[in-house]
Amino acid sequence: MGISTIWIYGEAANGSASSTTLELLAKARELAGTVEVIIHGDAAALATELGAHGATSVQSVGDLAGGLAGPRIASAIAGAVAAGTGPDVVLCATTYDGRDIAGRLSAKLDAPVITNVVDLVADGDRLLGVEPVFGGVVNVTTGFTGDSTAIFLVRPKSLKHLLRAAQQPPWALWRRATLAIPALRWLKIVLSKKPVAPNLTKQPLLFRAGVASAKPKNTK
Repeated sequence: MGISTIWIYGEAANGSASSTTLELLAKARELAGTVEVIIHGDAAALATELGAHGATSVQSVGDLAGGLAGPRIASAIAGAVAAGTGPDVVLCATTYDGRDIAGRLSAKLDAPVITNVVDLVADGDRLLGVEPVFGGVVNVTTGFTGDSTAIFLVRPKSLKHLLRAAQQPPWALWRRATLAIPALRWLKIVLSKKPVAPNLTKQPLLFRAGVASAKPKNTK
């Protein structure tokens, strides 16, 4: 299985794409040349925003008319896979709709789902999910060995650092470096100063019970 096309289930609220959708886009565009977003509702309303974050196209299954997103989205993806025009990888955020879609798609394609993913890494011609274990102390990578479409459920906010980097203006890095220079100079000065040891020879000592201590004031 190669990684040429990634589809992302896109979620939106109040006319804007969710932050989790934009996080997945930021990661997907690092991994594949074609990154498509599949949504329900008006694709034109989100096309500009999603395109600015790396989507090559936006597909919609139309208005749900009060129904659930899972059946429509999963059926659309499964149909594209059966027709030979589907993706190599499907990414969903671990939300109510995302879990529903991943589960339904898994049943339709008879393919497993890798869950609890906090990052994605390429391993040759396949994609691996990075998952924390033992309370987050250790990360393990999990991948698929077959040729079926790879389905991943990604934790929301686990890729938010990519989104912040993509949204920063060009001068942000220069500003951080400018602010860091005085701090580094101050740290260099502090570290270069030699510690001064106290002069114990000028301190009268009082011996009691075999323990030496500085002689307290107002004592004879």
